[in-house]
Amino acid sequence: DACLVHFSTDYVFDGMKMSAYDEFDQTNPQTAYGKSKLAGEEHIKETWYKHFIFRISWLYGKNGANFVYTMIRLFNERDAVRIVGDQFGSPTYTMETARMVAYFIENKINQYGIYHFSNEGKTSWYEFGKTIYNCSKELGLVEKETGIFSILTDEYPTKAKRPANSHMSKDKIMKIYEPIHNWKDSLTEFLNEIKTTKNN
Repeated sequence: DACLVHFSTDYVFDGMKMSAYDEFDQTNPQTAYGKSKLAGEEHIKETWYKHFIFRISWLYGKNGANFVYTMIRLFNERDAVRIVGDQFGSPTYTMETARMVAYFIENKINQYGIYHFSNEGKTSWYEFGKTIYNCSKELGLVEKETGIFSILTDEYPTKAKRPANSHMSKDKIMKIYEPIHNWKDSLTEFLNEIKTTKNN
């Protein structure tokens, strides 16, 4: 009688929608990663009704490699950093995600199904990177002047195609869980955690 908690991804969408994706939008993954995640969702729905599938985007946190750590390293190493500016979505802090999941479990929420979750607000990788730089400079995590330049997706080719828009609506989950912090506030929380760890 266990409840299954599964993490999926914004990559189940093709990124062509201009507004935020909700849980009822048509999926159309463009990568092997997105297709495998969608297959996982479908298998869970067919296998066990008592499940929560949380679609998460742009995840970062204390453990493992992520965009925030990469940016801080590059800002300390290079005189100029170029970041894609025409892909949009919402960063997601792992601690924010953990608090949300804990709330669902501890409060025995039984409204099972798919939910979109990320921090509030929409941004680009470029704006995300600039904010990381400015906050990190204030906290002393970046100690040099670095130029930050916006580039197009076509100027930064990758093996895996990223959605141009992966901004997801959180209207459904906010009927159960709130408040969800703005991405800038959660980023500040994380950078302060890095600073505390560094100083200790």
